[in-house]
Amino acid sequence: MIVVSSLGLLLHPMATESTDTLDGFDFGDVPEVHGMLASSVFAMNCLHDSLEKNWMFERALQDRYRVLFAGFSDSEVGGRWAEEYGSDFQFHVDALILNFAADLAVDPKEVNQETVRVILEDAFPARLGNRPKAAALLPDLVLDFLLFLCSDVGIAMEWEFRVAVDASRERFLDLMKEDGRGRLMAPKTTPHKRAAGKIGRNDPCPCGSGKKYKKCCARM
Repeated sequence: MIVVSSLGLLLHPMATESTDTLDGFDFGDVPEVHGMLASSVFAMNCLHDSLEKNWMFERALQDRYRVLFAGFSDSEVGGRWAEEYGSDFQFHVDALILNFAADLAVDPKEVNQETVRVILEDAFPARLGNRPKAAALLPDLVLDFLLFLCSDVGIAMEWEFRVAVDASRERFLDLMKEDGRGRLMAPKTTPHKRAAGKIGRNDPCPCGSGKKYKKCCARM
């Protein structure tokens, strides 16, 4: 009895050329193999067509968002953001394009409050890594683009987008504080350091939190 795996038939270079022989074996008298081979080739073709269509759709969606972000960058508001972030502005834009087009694959006219939540609480922080400069401002960058999107594609979601960004702002900032996620703006004051001796309970905590020692590290 000859056992041939469907995966082996699927990957074999002769699978699309002949249904009679494979590696020197004659399967002419084994109709089950013909059926298995035909099914495997059909499945392979369907998978290929599906992947190709998904890839083409994603590329088309990315191109559409690139056009939208180009228009946003040329606007007065977008120009101020470009000036604020300098060379990092394009990095943030590219991350958002991938969020909308690749991570969520959402049409610009179908962006909603849930889209905003997923981007700010998951997709955007994941793509930012350690690079963000002044991360505390990034939710406002997202909001300004969403407001531009409303006027450009004609969706009346301005109020909903403002509410959604405000609702996810704190979670976004918490994620950016985590190790490996990014950083907020550098603190304006340097940590207080006691010259010598024991730290008093009412002294500023040496960790730089700004709290009294008894309400901070003394509790650990």
